[in-house]
Order: sequence, then structure tokens, then C-alpha cells
Amino acid sequence: MTAPERDELAGGGDRDPVRLPTWVSMAGLALAVLVGWFVVARTSGGDDPAASAHRTPTPSTASADEPRVAPPQPVNTGYPPLEGPLRQTGDLCVQVPTRRTMIVEFEVENAALDPVEVLSLSAHLPIGGLDPTGGKVPARSLCGRPVDPATSTVLQPGERVPVSLGFKLPPECPAPYPVYADVAVAEQGSTSTTQRLALLNDLGGYDFASCHTP
Repeated sequence: MTAPERDELAGGGDRDPVRLPTWVSMAGLALAVLVGWFVVARTSGGDDPAASAHRTPTPSTASADEPRVAPPQPVNTGYPPLEGPLRQTGDLCVQVPTRRTMIVEFEVENAALDPVEVLSLSAHLPIGGLDPTGGKVPARSLCGRPVDPATSTVLQPGERVPVSLGFKLPPECPAPYPVYADVAVAEQGSTSTTQRLALLNDLGGYDFASCHTP
């Protein structure tokens, strides 16, 4: 009896090819997928904590973590504030001792809750027109009443002190000119500041010889 001849069309060797178990194939595929994911994650940074620790923050991320810096203080323009511890109160009198001189007398009151000291005052003329001759603290008089020269300029809350401003009048009628006062004041425990008080919007309501029609 002759041996069966090899099938030439079937090809291959005399031995059957080695076949791996199914679980080995699946494990290899899973390992390939894991390696691919790890490479991609390392390349893009992903959510890897080590990569995040060395990542440079974007401007928006950095600004969210940094404290906000306040803008610089405005430059001093030479115009003191209208608000402060003082206020003009009581009588305000315009005296004209001579044809060419004028004295404005008024009181300043401490409207704050702590003591303040009135240091000095000077005239502020928004549109000029007058020639200031100085201020007095305390004033010599207030609307015709003499003021004690020893009157204290340190004011407790609610206390007042009379003050005055002197001016030389121009030859023409001074009716349109407004008059303000810049008062230097020291609050308790702080350095001195300057507060502006609006006294007269204009001088139109007062009798000046230069305003009379010849």
C-alpha cells in the first residue's frame, strides 16, 4: 500500500503552523493600545501631574492667581477738595473799610468726630480780579463784634473759630468775582491737609462805590 501523496496545492510545510491561544492575542492588543495612549499623553501634556507642574501658565491663568494692583493715585492738580472736616457756618460778612479794601469775615466749624486744628487760610480766586492781602486765624472781628485774640484754633467737634480774608479792590466794579478760601487744617493723628471752602459765588449783592453809575 503506497503512502498518500502530498497535496501540492495546499502548500506549506510538513508541520501545522503554531497557533497562539486567544487570551495571549487579546493581551497583546491591550498592551499595544496602552503604549499608544501613553505616548500620546506624554506628547500633548494631557492630564499628567508632572507635566502640569512644569507647564507655563497662560496670561489669563496667571492673572487669576495674582493680586489685583490698584491704579496709581491721581496727580495733584493743585485744587484742594471741597469736602473735609470743616464747613463754613454762621454769619458771613463783607466789610469795605475803604474804597479800595475789602475784608470777608466768617466762621469755620469742625464737622468731624475728632478734634482738628485750623492752621491758616488763604484766598482762592477762580477768575482773579482781586488782590489778596492775607488771612487771619482767628479774625480780629466778626460782623462788627470783636474777637478775643486768644481764641483757640484747636476745635473740638462742633466748635467754631472766626477767620477773615483781606483784599485790595480793583478800580472797576468787582461784582462778578467769586471768592473761595483754602484752609490748612490738621486732623488728629494725621498730617495737615488743605480744604477749599466756597464762600461767595460773586460779589454782585454787595455795595461797592466803584459799582455806582456816575
